[in-house]
Amino acid sequence: MSVVGRVWARRRTVAFALAGVLVIAWSTGFFLFVRRQAVAVVAFPTLEAHPAGEHNLVAYRLGTTVRVSSFFRDPFSQHNPGYLVDGRTNPTLVEKWASDPGDRHPWVELLWSGKRQVRSVVIRHAGTVESADFTSQEYSLWCLQARPVPPPVVVTDNHAPVAVHALACSGARGVRVRFVPNRPGQIVRIFEIEVWGR
Repeated sequence: MSVVGRVWARRRTVAFALAGVLVIAWSTGFFLFVRRQAVAVVAFPTLEAHPAGEHNLVAYRLGTTVRVSSFFRDPFSQHNPGYLVDGRTNPTLVEKWASDPGDRHPWVELLWSGKRQVRSVVIRHAGTVESADFTSQEYSLWCLQARPVPPPVVVTDNHAPVAVHALACSGARGVRVRFVPNRPGQIVRIFEIEVWGR
């Protein structure tokens, strides 16, 4: 083979090697991007104004925004975060929020417009519809943007399918709940969250 032929063969080999490296790098980046849990947001339109008296501050008709760290999705069951505030009293097994199995620190934020006074939070856990084994046992609740900042409510041994927690704060614009899965890799399942106040 001539010198020119050897140079071209070497360049072609280098080009193929670089192309292979680029394909592997792109594929790895794409896989990590798809696998990464992204924060999901559901913003409901405002269909009615907040009433003057005590009420559920996160009823979807009031224009609630729901943010979650992740949600479980597959072709057969989309556990959308919007189910957290849909107000259904007899939900099906699908009508709940469920965290992604890879989410080790799942959380939920429920946000509203304007500053509100919060009195309590009601969480309808998995045990209201499913096995009591799926009811979240450990989680923390706190108000967002409240002044002064109240301490969080820390729950370490919940077994109630419907848990009611006093959470008193003024000037809040939302509530955050951070869950600890009962076992590593187990998803968190919540059918409804209500935030009561005025």
